[in-house]
Amino acid sequence: MVIVGPGCCWGPWWGWGYYPPPYYYPQPQVIVQPAPVYVDSPAPAPESYWYYCPGTKAYYPNVQSCSEAWVKVPPRSE
Repeated sequence: MVIVGPGCCWGPWWGWGYYPPPYYYPQPQVIVQPAPVYVDSPAPAPESYWYYCPGTKAYYPNVQSCSEAWVKVPPRSE
């Protein structure tokens, strides 16, 4: 008995049941950018002044009232 047809001369790896291995696609690369960091600059120090009374030749709060207009002067270190 002679059988002629597909599969007669091929090895089992070429015949039925052979499938090429599936191709695996690489996963896409995930890039996470960090959130922006905002740094608040400190508020400038409020300008402070001393108030001088020329009539009494003294500064507030040592003198509570002045008969003349108060003179606003920059603070000085003592």
